[in-house]
Amino acid sequence: MFSEFIKLLKLPLRLVAFIAILTGILFFLPTKLREYFLLTDFYSSYGKHVGLLFFISFAYFFLLLSEKVFRVIKRKRIQKQQECKLIKKLTVLSQQEMSILREFFFSDSDTISALKEDIGIHSLISDGIISIIYEASIMTIYGRQITIRLSEIAKKNLTEEMLGLYPEKYTDPTYLSKLEKERPAFVKQIAYIETLKSQVTNTFSKR
Repeated sequence: MFSEFIKLLKLPLRLVAFIAILTGILFFLPTKLREYFLLTDFYSSYGKHVGLLFFISFAYFFLLLSEKVFRVIKRKRIQKQQECKLIKKLTVLSQQEMSILREFFFSDSDTISALKEDIGIHSLISDGIISIIYEASIMTIYGRQITIRLSEIAKKNLTEEMLGLYPEKYTDPTYLSKLEKERPAFVKQIAYIETLKSQVTNTFSKR
């Protein structure tokens, strides 16, 4: 109800603040200054109106400010809830989601190439862990190629341990073989697409 009342008046906060300050100065101006600025007659005729306008504008300014502060607090609370939900999700990732997120660590980058049709990509986007920042206009034989980026929250909270990555095991051939087998299918598919592009480019460049 209050928000609808504010929208109905459509007065900017700064304008209301200006009116409140201006009328406040006029209303509380000392008698000597009123006489100095020749405002005695003005106060005699409009003093009550100025005072009324000051109290109305000040009250309205306070309501506007309160409503704005409430919106900010509400937005931050929602963001905090979303952040907690996302962090919790990072601790219960599926094997497919883990394999996708490992690629960010392997490439040591916040962005990687992927295929939009991958089921794991869809679930990670839905949970707000990643987002699409580029989508190719041409469909490949495996699907549409995209560039994805880690969300800020995921970037701050995602660890190697959450993804089953243990640097101390990187010298173990069995462990490395396991990681290679678990890499997403789109890694090899994109590599194959890039190879085809390179071959086509070289073929036409020789003509």
